[in-house]
Amino acid sequence: MGRYLDKDLLRGFDSYKYSSLDTSPFSNYVMHPFWNWFLKLVPKNIAANTLTFVGFLLLPVSFIILSYYDYDFSKNSNIPRWVWLMCAFNNFMSHTLDGIDGKQARRTNTSSVLGELFDHGLDAWSTSFFAMAIFDIFGRGEWGASSIHLLMVLNAIQCTFIFSHWEKYNTGVLYLPWAYDLALVGMTLAYALTYLFGVEVWQYDIYYEGQRYTVGFLLECLLYISNYAMSVPVCIFNVLLSYKNGTGKMLPFTESIRPLIPIVLFFPLITLWGAYSQTGILESHPRCFFLLSSVLFASITTRMIVNQMSGTRAQAFNWLLIPLIIFTPICTLYNVDVYEVYILYTYTGFATLAHIDYGQCTVKEIADYLNINVFSIAKRPAKDKRI
Repeated sequence: MGRYLDKDLLRGFDSYKYSSLDTSPFSNYVMHPFWNWFLKLVPKNIAANTLTFVGFLLLPVSFIILSYYDYDFSKNSNIPRWVWLMCAFNNFMSHTLDGIDGKQARRTNTSSVLGELFDHGLDAWSTSFFAMAIFDIFGRGEWGASSIHLLMVLNAIQCTFIFSHWEKYNTGVLYLPWAYDLALVGMTLAYALTYLFGVEVWQYDIYYEGQRYTVGFLLECLLYISNYAMSVPVCIFNVLLSYKNGTGKMLPFTESIRPLIPIVLFFPLITLWGAYSQTGILESHPRCFFLLSSVLFASITTRMIVNQMSGTRAQAFNWLLIPLIIFTPICTLYNVDVYEVYILYTYTGFATLAHIDYGQCTVKEIADYLNINVFSIAKRPAKDKRI
């Protein structure tokens, strides 16, 4: 028995079959042909998981460098032009490697449940890095948004991601959103334009019937419409349709919504802390606050994906939320002065290390169970008996 996955859960992976549906014209007629061409440049001895992991690492690299030059999202005009070019490259390569990892697995005949879990588990974290990239370009203040607005944008993007996987938990099919590839390509273009023309290219107003609107505000509204009025309702509709047609897992209602319980707890608490902190912690330390949000979200979502793929019951609570439950009322009702900063950074560091530990242990446990290598296509010696 491993540290996180018991025998019954591991055995559940034996019967798992990957099923997805991508009906996006942009993905099918633009991105996939490009990825098929790019794949020819990749040596066959490189494991698909290596591509996945390298693509993910490019995003925190951009995050760290941007943090060095503009820690609180208020000095993006001071960021050197070469940083934006690097971010464009990192974003492009991350998206590309994420697009070809599955193709490389099939090309090398190394497809496995581990590869999908590895891919989607890292996607659960990288989603937040993509969101924070938007904040770096627009920043805060006159041309950007307040920190609480940025947190709400992050919540909206995270909400769409987890609802897509909740949809799969109930239907068995991952319906890939049309906007996903478009958004990532758009992000690369935004970085490139910022490199060519500076952040000033986004700093202009739009007037309508005498009202002044910033570009950042309009994009924020567009994002809310895309996520809350389109993507999430479609996920719910697909789940309801699967139950009506008898094609879903036909779980009882309480079991079907069980994976959402931790997220229903997480979103209000993280928003309350950020909005009503007595010391204004979100305004003074936004990047760390967003990083904490991204780690907690990734932890919740990755566990749900593990349960979905193994056919086991979803967890109704994530223990990493315990400090959030304790600290939110304390920091919103009382002015704990500088101690709130210590709380935030300690909690972020602890949650990050805990999530990394869960990820690497889970990957190792599944790899040992399947008797495969994580970052190599070389075969392991056959085992006489599995777990």
